[in-house]
Amino acid sequence: MSVGSNAKNSIITLGDGVDVKNLTVYAACAFRGNGKIEKATEKASGVTYTKRPETVGESETETEEKGVFAATSTSPAKNASNVSVSADIMITFPKAIYAKNGGDLTSRELSDC
Repeated sequence: MSVGSNAKNSIITLGDGVDVKNLTVYAACAFRGNGKIEKATEKASGVTYTKRPETVGESETETEEKGVFAATSTSPAKNASNVSVSADIMITFPKAIYAKNGGDLTSRELSDC
């Protein structure tokens, strides 16, 4: 089953007895009902489930091909307190990262997963 990017904000109900082997989601949407999803690959953020799939995610290869890498460290540390609003923020990634347009990377291109 594939949910395209034009399905943003859709509510998809999976009835009793429905068994989805492989699901790929390209838009933020909600899955409701008692149906079963075995493997979900999320290509968008904001996907929610009433009944969580058995496995969710992307393979490391798929993620790296899209240029998505988890930060290896941040400063200040996550959940740090008493941090000045004018403090610099440093995020270290395992590989070089670039903005999609080839320009400077700004906070708009980052998200907290």
